[in-house]
Amino acid sequence: METLVSVFNLGLLLLIVGWLLQLVYLKKGKKEISRNFLAVYGFGIIAIVFDGLMGGLIIAPILNLLVLLVIIVVMIKTFGGHKRK
Repeated sequence: METLVSVFNLGLLLLIVGWLLQLVYLKKGKKEISRNFLAVYGFGIIAIVFDGLMGGLIIAPILNLLVLLVIIVVMIKTFGGHKRK
């Protein structure tokens, strides 16, 4: 029987929360990507990667790690550098 609190389901719930945070950010009139969205989404991906590795999967965790890498690059490019004029 599947339980609600599996690592995979926790990851998916974090993805949902991330998107809800981004929606709230947009409702405030801001069009940029929210740092909170990226962080929560990243933690969701980490949970999904962990679950895949625990389940003996290889390709799915690697692809999700690539998603995490893109999130990190977006965070660095968006929030970590000098502001462009």
